[in-house]
Amino acid sequence: MDKIIGWIKDGSKTIKFLVIVLSILIISSFFYVIVQKILNTKNKETIKVLMVLPTKNKDGISKSMLNGAKVFTNSLNINKYEKYIYSIDLIDENDNNLMETLKTKISQNKYKGIIGFTDENIINKYNKILSGFNIPIYTAAKHSNEEYKNIKYFNYDEIEKSKFIANYMRNIKKERIAYFAHDNSKECKFELKNFENVYNRFKIPLTGVVTTEQDVKKYFNKVDFGAVYVCGDNKNIVNIVNDIKNSGTDLTIYSNEIFSLNSTINKFTKSADIIHSVSVLTPLLFDTANKEGQQFFNNYKEIFNKNPDWLSAVTYDMTNIAFTSQTTKKISHEGVIREYDLNQSNLFLFPLKMGEFNGKQLISVPIQLQQISNDKSIDNYIQALRDDRVLYVNSKFMYKTNVVYTGVKINSVEDIKETEDTVKLDFSIWFRYQGNFDPSDIVFLNSDITLGKPVEQIDKENDHYVRFRSKGIFKLNYFNKNRSYGVNIVNIIYKHKKLNYNNLLFVNDILGMPSNQKMLHIIKDRKVIDFRSGWEIDEFFVSQKLIKDYTEGKPQFVGFQGESPVFSMINIELQIQSIMMHAKDVINKDYFIFLLILGFIGLISIKLMESKQLGRYWYVQSYLLRLIFLPMFIISGGNMLLNWAYITLNSTYASNIVLIYDTIWWIIPAYLINMAIKRFIWNKIEEKAGKKVPAIIIMITTFVIYTLAISGVIAFVFDEELTSILAASGVLAMVIGLAIKSNIANIFSGIVLNVDKPFQVGDRVLITGKQGAKGKIIDIGWRSTTIRTGDGLLVTIPNSKITNTSLKNLKHNAQCDFSHNMFFNPDLDPEKIIKIILKSLHSNNVDSIILKDDESFGVAVQYLGVKLQEQNWVSHFKFSATLENIDLSSKVISQVSQELYKNFESENLKMQSSNNNMEKK
Repeated sequence: MDKIIGWIKDGSKTIKFLVIVLSILIISSFFYVIVQKILNTKNKETIKVLMVLPTKNKDGISKSMLNGAKVFTNSLNINKYEKYIYSIDLIDENDNNLMETLKTKISQNKYKGIIGFTDENIINKYNKILSGFNIPIYTAAKHSNEEYKNIKYFNYDEIEKSKFIANYMRNIKKERIAYFAHDNSKECKFELKNFENVYNRFKIPLTGVVTTEQDVKKYFNKVDFGAVYVCGDNKNIVNIVNDIKNSGTDLTIYSNEIFSLNSTINKFTKSADIIHSVSVLTPLLFDTANKEGQQFFNNYKEIFNKNPDWLSAVTYDMTNIAFTSQTTKKISHEGVIREYDLNQSNLFLFPLKMGEFNGKQLISVPIQLQQISNDKSIDNYIQALRDDRVLYVNSKFMYKTNVVYTGVKINSVEDIKETEDTVKLDFSIWFRYQGNFDPSDIVFLNSDITLGKPVEQIDKENDHYVRFRSKGIFKLNYFNKNRSYGVNIVNIIYKHKKLNYNNLLFVNDILGMPSNQKMLHIIKDRKVIDFRSGWEIDEFFVSQKLIKDYTEGKPQFVGFQGESPVFSMINIELQIQSIMMHAKDVINKDYFIFLLILGFIGLISIKLMESKQLGRYWYVQSYLLRLIFLPMFIISGGNMLLNWAYITLNSTYASNIVLIYDTIWWIIPAYLINMAIKRFIWNKIEEKAGKKVPAIIIMITTFVIYTLAISGVIAFVFDEELTSILAASGVLAMVIGLAIKSNIANIFSGIVLNVDKPFQVGDRVLITGKQGAKGKIIDIGWRSTTIRTGDGLLVTIPNSKITNTSLKNLKHNAQCDFSHNMFFNPDLDPEKIIKIILKSLHSNNVDSIILKDDESFGVAVQYLGVKLQEQNWVSHFKFSATLENIDLSSKVISQVSQELYKNFESENLKMQSSNNNMEKK
């Protein structure tokens, strides 16, 4: 260790710098491991549920249920930030020692619940033992006559199920000639009884009943037309339907929920031809499913590469409740099939819906029937019957629900404004329906536009089609959905403003629209978003759901007994993302924590390096490290904060955080640029000049840099026009510039003089021009330079004048400046004396000594007045001149004195003896 320390101490600066960088990486890695360990400790808790299914089940029902449970656990386990690991232990329902196996399993593990059980006989037989386990049990088996607090049933009301199908066939489809074909099982006999009662009440008895004990094919070979209801387990249903199809009859086929299971459909050969147009009962239609149903459908298909059935969805809901009711203590769950309130009931009945096969795809029929839960919700049933809102079915009224198939084609997405949360859309929208429906009553929840006149309309018997073309402004991110930074949600959301879900149900027109993935590719190929907008489409999604709406006091929805103000709604959703590259696009989010720690440790290290004042080399290295670690810290911390904001906060707060984050990315470069100018320009100038750079220059430079950054924020972050701001700031800059123009010029000239150093304090210089001077440099300031002249005067010259004129430095020059004092008779005319002195200086005898050819070095004569000199009054004169050499001073005095004497004689003037002094500067 001592050798290593010694090697570092004796090493070069580069080695020491690399050691510092390596130390930062090691310390950051150490803290990252600690943080990850803390986070992973929280994620290590595994919660389990038991699943009881016949493992050797050959009809595919068990597989369908198991797949539904796997969709839920997989969707959570792939999320690394989830607090728990979700696990399912499978037990064979046909185990002879099933109860003992369950007891052993439960004693060994803390299970949150039990799901499964396909055989209601097992639950009925062992319900007391099962209730003694004191953990919730969720089953899709048929409901027992006895209720236990911990056993929760998910199934149909068997009586209402049979009546519903019969009423649909008789009242909606007007099937007067009806047959019933079944496998003679107990369940089918029960269905036959209830089914037959409905038809008998209309005094239209069933035309015929046939069982699998008979020759079904031969029986229906004698039937020409009508309708047949098929009942049985999945194997017998397949056999009955095949016999009917092979009989050559033209019967319309109806069946129960067993027919809509994948385990039944898969038993058909050439199923698309056989099951086409078959109507079946089902608790779930994916074309009318809510958003949870759509997500379940997509996840299931992605995992298993096939479509789910309603039983998979039921198991998904049971698994969801089993896990989340224990981990989050939720009592209300929005499921795929329906909404569940665990406090209100232990029996969750499935909704009754009718679907029709179009090939292998099950879609909603055009008209559905719904139970009227509160008989007093409708004041005038006769009027409701006339309005075609209800039907009289089986001695009671039922809602008649029109199913309206609808679709949208996006033509263009323009003017995306994040700061205003708006977008401009151009789209086509169509409706395909039967019965009474007025498209003009459509309202958009996130826009004020109206549909106007249709561009296309087709009416054919009971079927209607109408299409509109619309354009307008829509609100972005309407549902405050959790989203990532750089992502926005474009919605087209609409509903009927008068008819609630009892009478109108919107359905995604899956026959008229491609799947979500295909539609996404079509939209991208058609380039509905111009790439110059900076956005691209990432996902496409269509869903429908029921929403409560403000009814504006309409009598239909007012009061305790009024109808529920719940409406069917369609949501066309486009997820768009910025085409600009973001950190999250190239950096795995798991590494953001490490980068945050690394950036933080790096910044602390930089502060420590700078506090030591180690010299210019480390000053440069610390700045380079700051260029790396500061953006790293902002990127990692900012993305983690944004991810948290989009998940936790509403869109308004999240958008504000985005604005702050984007603003920082304009301020940080300005900060780094300003620091670079200070370190590598101002500090260098100060070192060379030996004095501080004027604060006003630093302030102006800083102001310009941050003003440009703020302008960028206004233009690109807040998307505001800079025209008015630039005009106002331009006028202000012009006024300020004119006011301080000369000072700025002088200061920048002072910077040049202090950096270039053409002269230093103490040098003798000659500055030409109108404001020139000759003398000794006293001070070199940022605004001006001070010179002491030969006669002792202090002259201050602006630096801009010095840099714009000729300058001579006399520091190393042999020439010498001198002055000579002379005293004459005070009675003589001073002007005449000056002329005589000048004449003497310009005589031939003096020319070779005095430099008088250059104006800068010419002679000068001054009259300094009358003064008392040795008790005599005399006139004081002084002349200045420049010599080529100081050694010539005595010769100059001698020659000038001789010339003066001659000139005074020639003028007949008496020259008083003078006391002469030579003063060298």
